[in-house]
Amino acid sequence: MLVENGRMKCKTEEESDFYELLIQENLYPTLNYHVGSIPVHFALVPFKLALIERHSHMNEKRLMKRLKKRKWDVLFFSRERLATEHGRRLLVNDIYHILSQKPSFSLFETKKGLSH
Repeated sequence: MLVENGRMKCKTEEESDFYELLIQENLYPTLNYHVGSIPVHFALVPFKLALIERHSHMNEKRLMKRLKKRKWDVLFFSRERLATEHGRRLLVNDIYHILSQKPSFSLFETKKGLSH
């Protein structure tokens, strides 16, 4: 799979820092991806995991249902979660938790696994 440098597509410093953390974890996100007509901020395409920024006007249940139809999982995150190193690490732990529930996921596919 071709991995492009998505850091330039990040809109904020927090997004850029989170992108770099995902790369360090060997999770290689695709930025500004679309699953059908649904915009996804960070997509872990091989794992079919969509990371979407939470907004007050968003209907999360409807988005989850639409993504589930396409066999994608979704993790909603807040801007505040990306604002600190600790929050970004917690988000990575949430990602690993979701991925560990997938039958095809192996911790050997990543550099550090759940050791955080």
